[in-house]
Amino acid sequence: MSVARAQREISAREFAEWIAYDRIEPIGRERDDWRAVFLATMLANIHRAKNKRPYRLKDFWPRWDTTEPDEDELARKVKATMTALQAYFDR
Repeated sequence: MSVARAQREISAREFAEWIAYDRIEPIGRERDDWRAVFLATMLANIHRAKNKRPYRLKDFWPRWDTTEPDEDELARKVKATMTALQAYFDR
């Protein structure tokens, strides 16, 4: 949808609600990144050597900038994504 069409079809309040929702449950590319990070971590841990430390989510987070990802925030977002997926499949 173009910006012009969106401005014609949704109110400023609805737009603000979508922004708030996206902060809780990311939509689009960021959500895809979370899924990929979770799956990469899980697969790496399944196949790692027994004497090697477990991989962590931040080991696979894309380095788009120089800031280090917060491990607790990564875990929270992955948990929220997995909860949303579970709710989707349970319906």
